[in-house]
Amino acid sequence: MSNLEKMVMGNTVTLVLRDREGHIKAIRKGHNMKVYGTMNIIASMLFNAPTTDRTVNKLGLGSANGIASADTALSGEVGPSRTLGRFSHDAGSAMWNLSWSQTAWAASTSIYQAGIFDSYTGGNLYLKTTFLQLTVMSQDILNVAWLQSLASA
Repeated sequence: MSNLEKMVMGNTVTLVLRDREGHIKAIRKGHNMKVYGTMNIIASMLFNAPTTDRTVNKLGLGSANGIASADTALSGEVGPSRTLGRFSHDAGSAMWNLSWSQTAWAASTSIYQAGIFDSYTGGNLYLKTTFLQLTVMSQDILNVAWLQSLASA
């Protein structure tokens, strides 16, 4: 089997937390884990006739620590709501980016995980990452950038 027949999906996630004046309070960087739904969503997009929108561009945040490959949701999902991401991609490139900005925090919230979903509520979890505790205060701004790439193995 040639390298072109083996494809690897790589991802990096960067979270930047700023106060309401724009000063950086914390930065978290990491890689995500493909979860139970990752391959199911990819296979469904490629081989099933679409019956619903399967666009995976909604960000959710979770308040529990830990990750398992069988996860199908975030633990203790928090925040104002799932947020629609902005997609960017240069034609011919094997990399693409999803980014979000969340500002409507009602109160202090601790988050430990983020995930990409195909729905604003319920739906399927596509990718997930965990990180050291990030405490978001009212009026803070959280920016998340999820860079994804496809490469030969």
